This record gives sequence, C-alpha cells and structure tokens, in this order.
Amino acid sequence: MMMLNADIEMYDETSDTPARCNTNTILENLGQVGYIFSDKTGTLTENIMKFRKMSIAGTSWLHETDIAEEVDTHEEGKFGEGRGEDDSSVLGPAPEQGDAAPGRLAQAVIGSPTTPTAAGVVRRSSSHWRSTGRPDHAQPDLNTRDLLEYINMCPSSAFSRKAVQYILAMSLCHTCLPEVKDGEIGFQAASPDELALVQAAQELGFLVVQRSSQTVTLRISNGRGQHEERVYDILDVIEFSSKRKRMSITVRCPDGRIWLITKGADSVILPRLRMAHLAMQKATEVRKSLDLEHELQRKSEAREPRNSFGGRPSLTIRRSIGRHSSAVAGTNKRSAPSRSKSFEAGKLRVSVSEGRPRPQALRTVSFDVPQEMTALSPTSSHLVPDKFGFLEDPSISDDAEIFARCFKHIDEFANEGLRTLLFAHKFLGEQDYNAWKKLYHDAETSLTDRQERIEAVGDIIEQSLDLIGASAIEDKLQKGVPETIDRLRRANIKVWMLTGDKRETAINIAHSARICRPGSDLYVLDVTKGDLEGQIMGIIEDVQTPETGSLHAPSHTVVVIDGHTLAAIEEPDALNLRHLFYNLIPSVDSVICCRASPAQKALLVRTIRKTASKHSVTKPGLFSCSPASSGGPLTLAIGDGGNDLAMLSAAHVGVGISGREGLQAARVADYSIAQFRFLSRLLLVHGRWNYVRTARFILATFWKEMFFYLPTALYQRYNGYTGTSLYESWSLTVLNTLFTSLCVVVPGIWEQDLKAETLLAVPELYVFGQRDRGLNIPKYIAWMFGGAAEGVLVWFLCWALYGGLTPVRDNGLFALGNLVFSVAIMWINWKLMILDTHYKTGNVLLCFGITVSGWWAWQAFLAGIYSPGVWPYAVRGGFFGGFGQDPVWWLTLVAVFGLLVCIELAYRSIKRSLVVSGLWKWGWKWLSWSTWRKAFGPSSSGLTWWSGDGTKTSSLEDWDVELWQTMEQDPAIKETLRKMSRLGHEEEVVVDNVDDATEEKTASA
Repeated sequence: MMMLNADIEMYDETSDTPARCNTNTILENLGQVGYIFSDKTGTLTENIMKFRKMSIAGTSWLHETDIAEEVDTHEEGKFGEGRGEDDSSVLGPAPEQGDAAPGRLAQAVIGSPTTPTAAGVVRRSSSHWRSTGRPDHAQPDLNTRDLLEYINMCPSSAFSRKAVQYILAMSLCHTCLPEVKDGEIGFQAASPDELALVQAAQELGFLVVQRSSQTVTLRISNGRGQHEERVYDILDVIEFSSKRKRMSITVRCPDGRIWLITKGADSVILPRLRMAHLAMQKATEVRKSLDLEHELQRKSEAREPRNSFGGRPSLTIRRSIGRHSSAVAGTNKRSAPSRSKSFEAGKLRVSVSEGRPRPQALRTVSFDVPQEMTALSPTSSHLVPDKFGFLEDPSISDDAEIFARCFKHIDEFANEGLRTLLFAHKFLGEQDYNAWKKLYHDAETSLTDRQERIEAVGDIIEQSLDLIGASAIEDKLQKGVPETIDRLRRANIKVWMLTGDKRETAINIAHSARICRPGSDLYVLDVTKGDLEGQIMGIIEDVQTPETGSLHAPSHTVVVIDGHTLAAIEEPDALNLRHLFYNLIPSVDSVICCRASPAQKALLVRTIRKTASKHSVTKPGLFSCSPASSGGPLTLAIGDGGNDLAMLSAAHVGVGISGREGLQAARVADYSIAQFRFLSRLLLVHGRWNYVRTARFILATFWKEMFFYLPTALYQRYNGYTGTSLYESWSLTVLNTLFTSLCVVVPGIWEQDLKAETLLAVPELYVFGQRDRGLNIPKYIAWMFGGAAEGVLVWFLCWALYGGLTPVRDNGLFALGNLVFSVAIMWINWKLMILDTHYKTGNVLLCFGITVSGWWAWQAFLAGIYSPGVWPYAVRGGFFGGFGQDPVWWLTLVAVFGLLVCIELAYRSIKRSLVVSGLWKWGWKWLSWSTWRKAFGPSSSGLTWWSGDGTKTSSLEDWDVELWQTMEQDPAIKETLRKMSRLGHEEEVVVDNVDDATEEKTASA
C-alpha cells in the first residue's frame, strides 16, 4: 500500500493526481485478476468532447473550427514573418474586452461567396481531418463554414430554416451556465457532451450569454458586425438520466409559442417521433443494408493476409451524404490522403484553398431564424454555386429520404468512433401544455416516488416529435490505451468494455483501443433480428473445439451485445437462453456491451463472478488455496463516473479514475488512478509484488513456527512428556513481537522478486499469481517439510554437540534451551531476510541487524529481571557467568548455524543450475504426468500446475523466477527489458527481443 501510493510512475502531472490505495485488505487480489470490465467515456477516452459533425435534413457537415485554428496558428508561425500590412487589413473589428464574440466561425464567413482568398494563404482541406476512431476514413468536403456561407446566401430557403432551427436547438436544450472569465464567456456544464454542443452553437453564431432558472438569453450575430439578444423563457426541464437516456426542455419563444426540444440516444428518440413507424422502417432498412455490407467486407477481409504488426485492415467506408451529394452536383472528390494514426498540426499536408477564405480574412454572417425570427440582415441573392446545388433538391423536404439519410449518417458517425445524439422537437398548444403542466407539477411535488412520476409524466409529452437532426461528438482515446490493452491481453486478462454508447461507436473505439484485434472474429447478438437462441448457438458452434467439444475459441473472438438484448436474456422465463449466454461469454476473449445501464453493468460483473469459474481463463495450481482458483478468476471493474459505482462495487477489485466527472468513483473504489494507462503498472507490477509479498508472508509465518516449536516437541521425550518447555518463558512470550516479526513484515512490505521493467516488458509473467504459483498446497507442504527437517536437525545437533556427547560447563535446561533459541533466531532472520529476500534494501539489512543485536541485548535484560532464587531456568548469571563463557556453547552455535547456511546455499545453487539448464522443469513435468496424473486421472487438469496445463514449456510465463532473476543481472538483457517496458511493443516483438537477448546468456549457462 505504501509503495503503491508513493509510485512516481503512476503520478499524473497534468492533473496533479497520484495513485491511491483506499483499502489494505485485498492487496493480493491485484495479482490474480482474470477479467477487466471497463467503462468507455472518461475511462478509455479523455472525456474531452469536441463537436465534430452534424446531420441536418439528410445532409452531413463537418465541424473543424478547433482544428482549423490549430493549423492557422501553425501556419502563422511559418509564414507570418513574410506578411505585409495588407494581410491584416481585411480583419474585422476585434471585440472589445468583456464583449465576447458570439462565434469565431460565424465571424469568419464572408457575406459574399465570391470574395477572393488572400494571395499566398494556404489552409488545410477539411477532407484531411481524421477521426480518432477511424483515421483511415475520408471525411466529407462540406463543413460548417460552407453551411454558414449557404445560410448567408439563401436565408429564406427551406434548408436554411432547418439548419438554423438545429443550431438554435443546440443552444437551448442544455443546462450549462455561462460565466465570464478574463473577458471571455465560458460555461459550467454537468456533462462534457453539453459543453461541446453549447460551444459549437457559440462558434456557429448562437452564444448563450445568460441563463437563470426562468430564462436563457442568446446573442445572435448579424451581417453588420452587430449582435442581437433574444430571451427565451424556460418553462420546464426534464433532466437526463441513465434510465431515460434523453433530456427535454420546454421554452416560450419570443413570439409566444411553446417549443419542446428533446435530445437523446437514437434508440429512445425514434419510437417517439411523429412518424415513428416510417422512421423505424427506414432504420431497419439501413441496418440490414449496412449489416450486409459489413458481412461482405468481413468475408473479404478473411481472404486478405493479416500482418501481426499492422493495424486493422482498411474497410470499405461509406461516404457521407454531404460528400455524395457534392459528387452528384458535379464537384470532384478529393483523393483521401494516406492513413495517419492521429492529427498532428505540425505535419499537415496543406493545399491551396479553392475559394475558401481563411478565418482571419472573413466577416460575420446573417441568420434567418425560423418563423418567429426574421432575417436580421438578409443579403442579396446570388447564384448558388454548384457545390450547394443538392440543397435545392426536393428530397430535402421528403421525410422518408431524410430518415434514411440521417440514420445512415448516424451509423457513419458511430463507425468513426463519434458519440451520436438525435434532436427532435414539437410546438405545443396552450391548452395541451397547461393540462400536461398540471400533471408535471403534481409529480414534482409528490412526496413518494417523485423521480418515477416525473419520468412517467415526461414520457407523456415526449411523443409525436419531429426530427431536427443528429450530432456527432469526438472523444479521443487517452494516451497509452492501446498499448495498455495489449499488455493486459498478453497477461492472460480478458478486457470487456461496458458502455452506454451506440453499438457502432463502441465497436469502433474497441478497434482503436485494440480490444478488438485485426484478426478478431466479431459476433453481434441483436434481439431485433429474432431467434436469439439460434444466434447464440451459432456462436457456440464456431468457438467449440471439435476434438473435445469444449468451448474454447480458436482465434480472438469478440461478442457484441446491447442493453436491449441483455434485458431479453434476463427475462424470468428465458432460463435456457440465459444458461446458453452465460456459458458462452466466459469462453470468448472480449465482450462489448453497448447501450448498457448501470444496473446491467453491475449484473454482468456479478454473473461473471459466479459463472466464470467453470471456464477459468487462468490455469490454477495444484490444490490451489486462493480465491482466484476456488471461485474462478478475480474480476476488476474500472470507471470514472457515478454511474459506474454499482459496477465497481460488484467486482472483486474496483478501480476508479479521477476524471472530469468528479471524484465519486475514485473515492468509492478500492484503488484510484488518474489515467487508464496506469492500470498496467497497477496490475503487472504492484499486483505481482503484492501477491508475492502476501504469499511469502503466509509461508514464512507458518515455516518459522514449524521450525521453532518442533525442537521443544522433540524435547518432550527427554522430560517424560511433562509438557516442560525447552525455552525460557519470557523469551518465548516476546518471540513473535521482538525477534521474528521484522523478518516476515519487512519482506512483506518491500519485497520485489522481479524488477518493474521486467514485469512490464514481459506481461506473461502475470500468470504467476493467476495460476497460484506463489501460494498453493504443494508449495506450502514443501515449506513445512523444510521447516520440520531443519527443526529436527537443530535439535539433535544441539543436543549431541552440547551436553549429549561432549562435557560442558553448564548442562542445565536454560543453557540448552538458550542455545536452540539462539540458533533459531539467527537462522530464521538470516533465511527470511538475507537468503529469501531478493530485493535487499538498506531497510532490510538494518532490520536484520536490529533483530539479531536485539536478541543478544535481551540476554542482559533477562539477567537483570530475574531475582536470585530457585527457578526452573537458571537465568540470573547463567549467560554471563555460566555457559556464556563456555567455548563449546559458542562453537556449537556457529557449527549448527553454519551447517544450515551451507545446506541452503547448496540446495539453491543446484536448483539454479537445474533451472537454467531446464532439467528442473523437466523433473517436475515428469512427476506431474507419471505420478499425479496417473493417481488422480486425466480429468484433473489443474494438477499440472507447474507446466501450465498444456502450454508450451518454453513460453515466457513458464520460465522460473530464478531464471529471470539470473537474466536481470546481464547488462544486455537488462537494457533490452528496460527499452521494451517503455515502448510497449507488440507481443511478437517482445517475444523475439527477449529470445534474442537471452539466447546467448542461456546457452552459456
């Protein structure tokens, strides 16, 4: 616990957050984890939301203001020195201090689309943007700059009214509070998603300048560099919840009408649309079409050669409607650039702008707000460029076509790893609203079941909605997530992702995080397709081993399931379905559960705790005595928000991330870290160390008791079995407090059997704890046998050499007992702190010196506390005036202690030689198959604990600890391991490097 809290490698400098251990009772569980259940948002991702795309009236638009500003800043630094005065003359008036501009992007759009771009100005084409989720996916040509340009040219068109209505909905449907800092308006938001939407509305010209419980004030830009403020009365806010998966707000517009705006997941918005039947029909058609396309693509990929070092094979990506429509209108598609892993502003490929002005050379835009808002500054009509021709198409008003295109956009957004939301609305009549308001007021003031009644009444009004559009928000992966997942997988840990996001978004993030590997077999369980039992049986047939009929996936297999399907499986009458499902999923490598509620997350974790023991991902040791082997592999849940608390509590180990959603999870969980990448060090390093320390503490405690008390048991034969103790009573009382406490506590705190670099470079070593190699019944028996043998040896040697066969000065009980006691104290501390402790620090050596010197100081103390008289033990004057002056006593002490040291060193030397040569493992393997296997039958697969139960004996995890400790001393191997622990190579690279680096060492050994 102390070592974990002080680990500088797990300190996040950005947030000034160290790792914290909130419990001290389950430290060893970190070294035996077999399943990890991870949230997505804020856990795998940064939880820094950026509004990236929108779908309006069946058209898709890219929003890249933040990226463009980063590029422009880079370009200014590159070209700024060569610019003259004329370059800045086209800039509009800068806003005064304290008067925040409503939107940088809105101010950047020219009133006339024919204005030429400044000479020599270059900017990045929007097609060069790459999403985090799909870096190989080319984005549409049209972006929100083009959108504002069109609105400015044609403010009264049907599409312009829909577009402004969409932006207005973004600026109103939220709970963000504006605040002014350093002359600029910022926002306090309960959700990063809401913050991204409000900031995007600001960049598009609709700035929230004030919000109270009754009103919200918007500052809307016009075409003359002026702003107009409009006030909307807030009537009701039906807040978002994990159960509702949506939020609604009712406002009174300036013209007096009541407007209901709802945003939420597509799965809850679609059934509430006015034309829900048509919408569901189009959604089903799009889904079937995309599933067919994915199936054809999967079969095509199956025929392609795969490269273990490469990324996911490029998929045939569908172009979005915006790009497609541009092609119909006659514009040429730009060729997609080569694949790049992430966007780097300093390495952009720039192209000359084709009629698109750069942000510094642009003026403001005028908006035509629908119905109650007339155009603030309508411009004269211009001939619409060809790139906007598709916006004049009659299909813009065709509901069926809009549904089909919008749902296709949502799928494309999700395939790019973006978080999607649907916006819908309707206008309410005064009479209808007043009737509903009465019901809502009764629910708000209810003393019982208030939240349930509010949600029920809210569901009444959230019906017969009209679709406004869809939004897509980018949430980038945290640094080091893919490498961490790779390490955990190599450590024989299965990683599951449980999220509330859309299926396609979850799958895409899983590919980016490498939860899904390039060659993974992906199976989707969907209750809407029907015959759910047949779907599960089909997967079972695919992953079933033909020879044995057991469930064991031959390749990396991932099952995808959504919350609706999981709810169907958990129905009370679906016993057979539930049995099939929970017998299947422990056999696959990963599970992605999307659209899952907090209760469903916790349910999965609890169920795996109960059922995974039948399909253990670990191979436990013979007669293992740890929870990991007796009750199945241990589970770990990791999350960052309040909706993850149930999941964290359900797992054996809960890890909270102190993220942007607060510290609730970090405070409740057993452990807290700042970034997901620290999880690999938490498990592979501290988990292994804590398991080794706990195992060593238990074994050493029982060993020393066996060794110490066996001589006094053998002494009973010489005292007529009267029960007389061989040891003096006071010394015996303080034995475990003064003389044998540090020797088990100190290694239990500081022991490190292998270096952190080795454990990170070779994650396969983590199975040491999963397979109970540190603490199992055979190892316990070996330690007890050793303690008993050493105890017998000490007693008979001391009895024979001092008094039994040689003349001595003091042949009393205290002299013999003190001799055995002294040998025991010396040997226990020497063995446990000098021989068995691999990581010898100054603390260990200091504690050894304190304990041994303390024993001899205790002799003087005993001589002082005993008064003259008749005692069973002649303590007073016995040591200083009696046997302490006898050379035979001291020679016996040295001889017996030296013999124990020589025997132990000889055993260790022979064992190390056998380990390095491979004979040690061969001997254990022979014993396992010829003796134990025959004795207990072939069904006892767990008995072959020493050979990994069928795994290759040459695999990294099966190499003995002594072999790794030997290799760590070699400078070349040490440097190789250090580099690999930092770089996070792929599995094949790590294995090859270790084999190459150790070949010469092991050959010479």
